[in-house]
Amino acid sequence: MSLPKGKLLIHPKFAELKSDRTHFFKADPYCVFRFGSQRKATATCKGGGNEPKWDDVLSFDRTDEEMLIIQVYDREILGEGYCNIVEIINSGAKVAEVEILRKGECNGSICFVIEFEPSAKHECLSTEFVPIEHVIYAGDRF
Repeated sequence: MSLPKGKLLIHPKFAELKSDRTHFFKADPYCVFRFGSQRKATATCKGGGNEPKWDDVLSFDRTDEEMLIIQVYDREILGEGYCNIVEIINSGAKVAEVEILRKGECNGSICFVIEFEPSAKHECLSTEFVPIEHVIYAGDRF
């Protein structure tokens, strides 16, 4: 069974990074989310350093993608993580915490809310109204 198409909404909240790559002033981190061929970035968290916070909402169209790629940058990439969205598609929403790796080593994590809105509601077999007195029951039980 294929998963439904729809909108994936990402609400990045914060990251906890192990390294602030700038030594003389705080880093200005931002996130890039990649979903299939789509790429969206958060605003820069000026002076966010090791604990940046965001209040963005990023919207993606889902056709058949199942993997969300998350990258955290300052002047260069601070790390990258991955989130399989199959569970989110089935549940509708989730708070996700994804480990951010840099050169194979953990460099922190990012926390975000992720929601999925199907593009079409499940279709009923019939939209015709049938009065209850015309419904035939199996046996005498209701």
